[in-house]
Amino acid sequence: MKLRLAVVTAALALAVPAAAHAATLAVDSTCYRPGQEGTITGGGYTPGAPVNFTLNGSPFGDTTADAAGNLVPATFTAGNVPGKQQRKTLTATDSLNGANTATTTFTGTNLDVVVKPRRGNPGKKKKIRARGFDRGRRLWAHVRGPRKRNVKVGKIKGPCGKLKAKKRIFKPGYRVGVYTVQFDQRKKYRASTEPRVTFSVTIFNVVRSSGAFASLAAPTEIWRRR
Repeated sequence: MKLRLAVVTAALALAVPAAAHAATLAVDSTCYRPGQEGTITGGGYTPGAPVNFTLNGSPFGDTTADAAGNLVPATFTAGNVPGKQQRKTLTATDSLNGANTATTTFTGTNLDVVVKPRRGNPGKKKKIRARGFDRGRRLWAHVRGPRKRNVKVGKIKGPCGKLKAKKRIFKPGYRVGVYTVQFDQRKKYRASTEPRVTFSVTIFNVVRSSGAFASLAAPTEIWRRR
C-alpha cells in the first residue's frame, strides 16, 4: 500500500529531553480502502520534539509532540493495495530520544465483489464474496434493467467489511436483456451510493437441438465487471 502523509503542524519550541512515559501510537481504524483518510495519534514523547514515522521500515513523514508529549494529529491517505489486502506496520520514533518509540498495525483492503459462476442459468444461486464494505451491516444487490429487484445478500463481517454468501440474484424466467447489478450497503437503490461495485449482466437465449428433438431455447447469462 502506498500512502501519502499530510501533517498538521504546530508552532512549538523544542523542550529539553526529559524522562517520559512509554510512547503510544494509534490509528483511527484497523482497515482502510485505497483513497480513504486516516488519523494518527499518540502520546508519551518528548514535549515539543519532532516525531518521525516509518511504514514497514520506510520513511512515512513526521509530526510534532505538544507540550504534554502528545502527537500533533497527522493525517494520511491510503494508497493502492496489491492483491486482496495487505498488513502494514506503522512506527513512530522520538527524534530526541530514539529509544522512545511505538508501533501499531492496520490493514489495507481493496473494494471487491466476486460472483461465481459468471456464466450459466440466471435463475440459479451464485457464490458471492465481497470485501471493503464498511458503511453498514448488510450488503445489497440492486438489479436494474427490463426488471427491477433489490436483494439482501447477507451480513458484512469484520473491520474490512467482508462477506461470503450464496444467493439468487435473478429469479427464474427473467426476460432477455441487459441488466445492471449494483452491490452496495443501502436498502434502497441509488446509482451514486458509495462504496459500490457494479456489474453488467446480459441474459440471452441459447438455441439447442439434439438429434430428432426440436430446438429449445435455454436462458443463459454473462456477468462483466464495470
